[in-house]
Amino acid sequence: MCKLEHIYDVCTNVLVEEIDSFWAGFDIPKDQLSVDTDTLQGILIYVVSRLDYPHIYTEVILADFFLPRAVKKSARTLYLEMIKAGCNFLLTLDVGSDQPEVIE
Repeated sequence: MCKLEHIYDVCTNVLVEEIDSFWAGFDIPKDQLSVDTDTLQGILIYVVSRLDYPHIYTEVILADFFLPRAVKKSARTLYLEMIKAGCNFLLTLDVGSDQPEVIE
């Protein structure tokens, strides 16, 4: 449960503070800085891809496995599922397909 709370805190509070801090010197209305779930998914994929923590997928799977059924139905698990989906996306990403073909 502690990991779930940490993920929830990062996705709802820390991320908002970091976005506000990044755009602090610019005159952008606060409502335009809000992050919807699609944008958050992209941000989480980026963050997971840059982490130097190869065990994150295992941690997410274990956290999900041991959560009580009632907790799995709460909104807090949305962020856990988004990280799991981001990990799945990165694991199935075919990096070599965008490489230009070399003609010899």
